[in-house]
Amino acid sequence: MKVAFVTWKFPALSNTFILNEIVEVLRRGCEVAIYSIGRSDDTVLHQDIKTYSLLERTFYLDDFRPSVRGEVGEMARYSADWLGDRVDALKPLAEHMRRTGVSVVHGCFANNSATVAMVAARHVGLPFTFECHAHDLFVDLRYADEKVAEARRVFSISEYNRQFLCADLRCAADKVVIRRVPILTEFCDSIDAGPRRPGLIVSVARLHAIKGYDVAISAFAKVVAAVPSARYAIIGEGELRPALEMQARRLGIADKVEFLGSMTNQDTLRLVRQATAFVLPSRIDEHGDRDGIPTSMIEAMYLRTPAVSTRVSGIPELVDDGVDGFLAEPEDVDTIAARLQQLLTDPGQRERMGEAARQKVLARFDVQKNIDVLLEHWRSICRGRRPEPTRGGLWGRLRRLLVR
Repeated sequence: MKVAFVTWKFPALSNTFILNEIVEVLRRGCEVAIYSIGRSDDTVLHQDIKTYSLLERTFYLDDFRPSVRGEVGEMARYSADWLGDRVDALKPLAEHMRRTGVSVVHGCFANNSATVAMVAARHVGLPFTFECHAHDLFVDLRYADEKVAEARRVFSISEYNRQFLCADLRCAADKVVIRRVPILTEFCDSIDAGPRRPGLIVSVARLHAIKGYDVAISAFAKVVAAVPSARYAIIGEGELRPALEMQARRLGIADKVEFLGSMTNQDTLRLVRQATAFVLPSRIDEHGDRDGIPTSMIEAMYLRTPAVSTRVSGIPELVDDGVDGFLAEPEDVDTIAARLQQLLTDPGQRERMGEAARQKVLARFDVQKNIDVLLEHWRSICRGRRPEPTRGGLWGRLRRLLVR
């Protein structure tokens, strides 16, 4: 079986969970092709990119654009934004999938990735699946009706997402499969981190409003008042960095907050393993954007570093408040500060929570179990018959170019 993974940008540090999926599918003996809509500008790359020669398996949408655009100008008005400029690449991309023996086409996100995956798969008669996470489902899901109808399976990372798919998008319940965000436990175990660093709190995420870094910094300022030795390390980049650095200076804790920028997965996990606590006070922004279940939090819990987070989206399906971590309401600075202080000052509770967190991840988020789910459904789909084409709004706009 050969799986075509269609994603927005590859490689991308913020999408480590996609990398984990691809690597494990390769390790199971399946062939993989990666079709990336755009090129990543990340300068720090995960080691697995090189280990598994993933760049050699990656094809970019723009590389399929013909030098003579033909009817693209006419067809662009039937498409939206980026798709209008690249619609001429979809047919050659689909033919490349057929010619190279792709068995199933998988959209790594429900938005743009699934659009390209659906169109390409439909053109050459291949089965199509997609997975949904957060922004792609709640903010930027175009052609939802067509995607839900065309997909042979929709993989949801949480029960929270599954309920939205069934209730709001009217997706058939038997088509939605819960498949958790996988982490590579063997890789985590290979990290030689050394001893814990007392008082170290860490966050790993892009510097985006939904991550609640401003809340975390405000909470940390309260922690420092009680635990002067506390330190806060922030791993990730983003446009909010100047504002967050200014906030730390304003609160008088700039010397205790370190902005480390982007780091390799090895260095990131090493620091997470050394930390006393992990914090990520996620929120839903004014556009409805939100986290799914953050991979960095899953990894922290596997490494026995208890997490403090919020009751947003699928996070309560990962963290059981008071058992393997702590949860607060979004924006609740005081509770987040109190829980962090509790972890920093009570080593017995911290160790109990850390072990419970690891066991939770092993039971529900292990890569082996969750890739089993993907492969089982893909193999079943490949053995079955493809359903009749669905004539939806997207096809009414694109089929004149693609189906000839």
